[in-house]
Amino acid sequence: MKRALTIVFFSVVAWVLIDRARTLDWPAVFRAIHAYPMRTLALAAGLAAASHVVYCGYDLIGRHYTGHRLPARQVAAVGFVSYAFNLNLGSLVGAFAMRYRL
Repeated sequence: MKRALTIVFFSVVAWVLIDRARTLDWPAVFRAIHAYPMRTLALAAGLAAASHVVYCGYDLIGRHYTGHRLPARQVAAVGFVSYAFNLNLGSLVGAFAMRYRL
């Protein structure tokens, strides 16, 4: 049952991503990105990476305080993926369902 729910969950996530990607005006997206100065894009990428590091840090601190023996690499990977899904698909999918599954 758990395996079937996992397959259904990831299938729905893939369907949502594909459905959203089809409705975008990709040439307009690329024009908008090219309109920004490279310095602005680099700063945005750096801040996004820093926010992922901070978010994963919360999980690593929680791991330490709770005494879990999970490898830090695994905890950080789950935090990174959950944060990305949280930002793109909402907290119910990212912060709860994805974290629970991983």
